[in-house]
Amino acid sequence: MKTRRLYLSVCGLLMAANMSTAQVFIADSAEYRFAMPPDEVDLNYSPMGPSSLDSAAMSRIGSGDRELEHLMRFGNTDLFSLKEESDIGWREADGEVRLILWRFEGNPYVNGLRQSAASLMLWHYLLSDTVTAERQEAVAYYVDMMLNTLHPDADLLERALEYLSIWDTWSPERRAAAARKGAKHAREMMAKQDESLLDRVGLGDWPKAEEMKSLEKKRHYRIMKAVLRLEHMAENAASN
Repeated sequence: MKTRRLYLSVCGLLMAANMSTAQVFIADSAEYRFAMPPDEVDLNYSPMGPSSLDSAAMSRIGSGDRELEHLMRFGNTDLFSLKEESDIGWREADGEVRLILWRFEGNPYVNGLRQSAASLMLWHYLLSDTVTAERQEAVAYYVDMMLNTLHPDADLLERALEYLSIWDTWSPERRAAAARKGAKHAREMMAKQDESLLDRVGLGDWPKAEEMKSLEKKRHYRIMKAVLRLEHMAENAASN
């Protein structure tokens, strides 16, 4: 416990070092999607599943693996408990999340935990109408985590890349590369889970109102629309 407090204290001091000279940008929600409150349904979306696991971990699913049980019982529980912490700021949450991930660094299922961590920090703590260089640094960390773990939430990725567009924190070329990679992952997921919707949205055929009563269909539609926007983002950068 003392080690944990020391770690969080050091993180807080390092993060606060440059606050006095930090720029602040307040984004207009009509212009930037990251400044718009997300669908409440998707605040808890963490896509832990086959796409997040390496081949060695995949072969062990369903075998009563103690490492998977340990990660689910302690790692995910600790991570998700942060959603209930209404009295902590993003810096403290970030320190807690990084400490949890460090504890499970050698676990073969850690990629799923990383996906959940990226979802948690970006949806709950980092993406808002307030932009600072300090927060952008944290956003970039979790964007890289999304890309490295094949996180399929294209909508969340698009919002985060918009956040990194302020002051060109990430260059247009870097954002385009990330958009292209993220769109590819999301398309691959959609092709496996909802191929008919993938084809329809690509042709501009949106789901009917009765279909959208399904939470899963709403999520797939949200992600698929974001895939098209990410691909457009990548194309625009390539043509400039």
